Amino acid sequence: MIWIGGWGMEESPSSRAECKYCHKKISQDELRIAIPADFGRGCAYHHYNCWEERVKRTIEYHKMGYDKACDVEVER
Repeated sequence: MIWIGGWGMEESPSSRAECKYCHKKISQDELRIAIPADFGRGCAYHHYNCWEERVKRTIEYHKMGYDKACDVEVER
């Protein structure tokens, strides 16, 4: 695994991990992103595309301000 800042990137060694964004299995040899879980209990894995979408959405929410972002999420 290659660690860059607070997250890691690697090819999935098996098909057991589940994406924490879309809740689908991450296939073996597919690129995945690892984000350390709270309290040092392993990592939360994401498909690369799901992680990218999550980052974009987070940036948009910060631009809107937290209160407006909550309203958008409720509508969704």
